[in-house]
Amino acid sequence: MHLLLQSALEEQREQWTHHASAGGDFIIVVKPVYARNRLLGVAWAIDDLAEDFAASWPADVTPLLQLAIVFGIALATFFVIHLRREVYSIQRGLEAMKGDISKRLPTSSSEFGYIASSINGLADTITRQQQERETLQTVIQQKEKLASLGQLIAGVAHEIRTPLAAIKTRVQLWQRSRIRKRSNVTRMPKGIGLESMTLVLQELNRIESIVQKLLFFSKQRKPRLRTVNLHDMLNAAVETLQIEMKKHRIRITKKFALDDPEILLDESEMREVMLNLLTNAIEAMPKGGPLAIETSNQPLDTTVSFCVKDSGKGIKQEIAMKIFDPFFTTKETGTGLGLSIAYEIVRAHNGTIIYAQGKHGGSQFTVTLPRNGAHQL
Repeated sequence: MHLLLQSALEEQREQWTHHASAGGDFIIVVKPVYARNRLLGVAWAIDDLAEDFAASWPADVTPLLQLAIVFGIALATFFVIHLRREVYSIQRGLEAMKGDISKRLPTSSSEFGYIASSINGLADTITRQQQERETLQTVIQQKEKLASLGQLIAGVAHEIRTPLAAIKTRVQLWQRSRIRKRSNVTRMPKGIGLESMTLVLQELNRIESIVQKLLFFSKQRKPRLRTVNLHDMLNAAVETLQIEMKKHRIRITKKFALDDPEILLDESEMREVMLNLLTNAIEAMPKGGPLAIETSNQPLDTTVSFCVKDSGKGIKQEIAMKIFDPFFTTKETGTGLGLSIAYEIVRAHNGTIIYAQGKHGGSQFTVTLPRNGAHQL
């Protein structure tokens, strides 16, 4: 008690303590009393808790309190189990929806049922958007196919119209010659003769070549792979075009960096790619100049590359993205199918063909191929 009084006076505020002993259970409260900021004295009070509890709680309340506690625990346990069951049901439903968005969560009148209904509504919206997107994609693909078909038809018509016109002219002249012969007209129309028939055959061969190139795109092609020497193939392609290179004063340089040039590919089809790239390079340098051919391999030695670099004018950036499209060409003559066929051949080999502008101008085409013929790039 003395310590409690001293603490109240030093801190100048109310102090209390709980004291339990064999004689009872007491609470002691001590409070300083001031008047005009002057200490008048100390007031204190003692309360016996045992008497308060004995007066407030009847003796028969204890069993009811125990029953209430047991009931509360049972009710809390029931709610916990029920909530866990609903949470687990939503969890299982979400797992099922991951694999099949058409599945829905079970609903109820509880708060979790409201959450499940909201999730189902979200899934319905996602499903509807997916269906709309798929429908839109189908429409877009169909339009793209029609646009590609229209471009293809326009290209074919443009390429075939010229040789057909030449053939038609010669046939008409031949018909006139027959009519004049029947009419005993001795003078033959100009343009009829061996040279005329030779021209007809040339134009027919040109049409046949265009048709053969178009047939290349008509079906999926599976390359006939076999092990070949890439360097030997490049040397053979250069040798095939040696006369044209000398004619255009083109200086060929080779930089073969492959220690092992053996690779699986379709030799005849890849030869066509090489000849096409080299021919384009020659045509891009009418005044001659250096033409470089390089080979290299990628890290881990899983792919090999060969590159054709010319020193021509190069390709303008705005049309560089179109060079692999069928019938696209910047030349006055030609079908515009060479690079598109080369692209399809390389793609069938699971490879890539990339155009880039050279450091000092000109064009640079790089073909990268899997060494084993099966590696997907």
